[in-house]
Amino acid sequence: SSVEEIGYNAFGSTGIRDLYIPASVKIIGGYLFANCNDLEYVQVDKNNKVYDSRDECNAIIETETNKLICGTKNTVIPSSIRIIATDAFYDCSVRSIGIPEGVEILEEAAIRFCSQLEYVYIPSTVTFIGVNLFVFCDSLRLVEVSPDNPIYDSRDNCSAIIETATNKLM
Repeated sequence: SSVEEIGYNAFGSTGIRDLYIPASVKIIGGYLFANCNDLEYVQVDKNNKVYDSRDECNAIIETETNKLICGTKNTVIPSSIRIIATDAFYDCSVRSIGIPEGVEILEEAAIRFCSQLEYVYIPSTVTFIGVNLFVFCDSLRLVEVSPDNPIYDSRDNCSAIIETATNKLM
C-alpha cells in the first residue's frame, strides 16, 4: 500500500491474473501488461487521485485526462474515455475492441502486437488516429468505422480505415 511508482514493463510476461493498484500509486510506466495473456482483473483503489478503473472496466485510466493507459483482454472501455493511449493494448490477448462513442483520439500504436485481435469498431467521435495503430495484429479480419464519422470511413466494407478527405489508407 506504500508503492508510489510502478515501472516500465513491471508485469510483462509474468502470468499475473489479478492486479490491484493501491491509492498511493502516482506513476505507472508503459508496457505494463505486455504479454500478460492470463490477466483477467484490474482494479485501481477508489482513493487513488491519479488513476482509476471506473465502471469496473478492467483497465487503468488516467483520471484527469480520461485517457485509458492500460487495457486487458477483458477491458470494457467506458463511454467517458476520450483518449486511448499509445500501447494501451500492447501485446494483449484481446479478441475484439468496441470503442465507444465519445472516444476522440487513438494515439500512435494504441493497439499493437495483439495477435488474437479479430475485430475493431471505430465510432463517429474519433477524429485522430495515430500511425501504426494495428501493427502485428495478424488475426485482424474486420475493421468497421461508423458511417457517421466525419474524418474516417471503411467504405465498401473494405475492413480498413481510410481518411475520407484524402483517400489515404490509414
